[in-house]
Amino acid sequence: MPAGSGPQATRTTGVSVAAAEVTLATIQPSSWSGSPLGNLIGASVNFTAGTGQTLLTLRIRQGTGTGGALVGIAHTDTTVATATAEVGFSELDTSAFATGPAAAQTYTLTAQTNAAGPGTANAAVIELETVAPIQ
Repeated sequence: MPAGSGPQATRTTGVSVAAAEVTLATIQPSSWSGSPLGNLIGASVNFTAGTGQTLLTLRIRQGTGTGGALVGIAHTDTTVATATAEVGFSELDTSAFATGPAAAQTYTLTAQTNAAGPGTANAAVIELETVAPIQ
């Protein structure tokens, strides 16, 4: 996507989340080059905690799956067992992964909880926008 173009987004539903980190949603590779100012990645998750789950941790990772470099920080949110929570956040990736000439960068939204549960990510959205100066 050229800098300043519309966002790219992916939505998933019904993902089981337990104590091991799992993939919720992945931005599909595209044929754009990184922006010299970086990429803005947003995430929104509607989550119903399982029995005993009192903490949800969401991460944005570079690449596909749970093994990529962390973008920004891990976002931890207190949950109430069997209750639904709505969590949203954004991260700015200004690393060489985002700003370099390499095409087809991919980002992954991941989740894990403090207990087996399992809980359910009822809906998860990850969104990517390239950063451009305001003119």
